[in-house]
Amino acid sequence: MRKYVIKPCGDAALMIQFEQKIDPAILREVRQLTEKIQNAHLKGVIDLIPSYAALLVKFDPAVFSVMFSDVVGKKICDKEAVFIGI
Repeated sequence: MRKYVIKPCGDAALMIQFEQKIDPAILREVRQLTEKIQNAHLKGVIDLIPSYAALLVKFDPAVFSVMFSDVVGKKICDKEAVFIGI
């Protein structure tokens, strides 16, 4: 898996960005990460919106804080994350 960047999107979402290029391997990683988060059944996660090279994670800020990025980076993913603006 490649390195990715996690950035806040307002107060109720995070954007997990992979390398911004068209590559089937990146799309596969986005799909795998989406599945891992879904399977983790994390309380407070409202929606997962995958794109070709990113994943938007919408969450309930009353239940989950932006510290969700720490959960994603350390417990869900098998790679190193860079956190921007968190």
